[in-house]
Amino acid sequence: MLAAVALAIGLGAALVRSVAPDNAVDLVAPLPRNGVVAADENAPERGGPWLVTSGTLLTRDGQLWSGEPDAGPPDSAGRTGSAVLRAVSVRRDFQDVRVRVSLRMIALSSSHRTPLRPWDGVHVFLRYLDQDHLYSVDLQRRDGLVTIKRKAMTYTTLAETKLPGDHRWHSYEVGVTDLAGGTHLVLWVDDRRVLDVADRGSSALRGPGRVGLRGDNAEFWVRQFQVVPR
Repeated sequence: MLAAVALAIGLGAALVRSVAPDNAVDLVAPLPRNGVVAADENAPERGGPWLVTSGTLLTRDGQLWSGEPDAGPPDSAGRTGSAVLRAVSVRRDFQDVRVRVSLRMIALSSSHRTPLRPWDGVHVFLRYLDQDHLYSVDLQRRDGLVTIKRKAMTYTTLAETKLPGDHRWHSYEVGVTDLAGGTHLVLWVDDRRVLDVADRGSSALRGPGRVGLRGDNAEFWVRQFQVVPR
């Protein structure tokens, strides 16, 4: 049986930060200050360290931006398709890592393609092998939950707690580490541990994969997306 522990944010222990090591991988700094990173126009498109498989990933003032989400598809007329935004790292060798994200939610919306759903928001991918095999960590959701989930064809919730979002900047850190017979995942929000779970058994996703961002009916900014190998 999977062991899961969800720690309320008020009880979480502060995480002591350190200067990023030399082997940290910054997925924002190499990008142009303003422009389109990549857009899924009929096929996944690469932009710098990112591969966009749905929607449009942009930069503005040196920050990642979802663009204003719409039903798409992305085109020269200004549609983004970012109501369903999926962007993963070109690198696929991230194994035991911490992913540091600085995020500001601008607004949640809906479209004829994507009606209101409880899980609308922004999420981080870990151990992304393909669209059907990955870990997803919800950072902000419409229903106020944060969760850690495994997708192996279908989603399984491993841990969750309530943490309503807002429109301020917040820092997130998600960690993933192989265990004997499983995988350990942790989520910190603003330096406090919120979720901590061990995913054990044959369905646990071990070994290297991609990291990434997922947006659902969400307009958002990201000014830091940094991968720190353990």
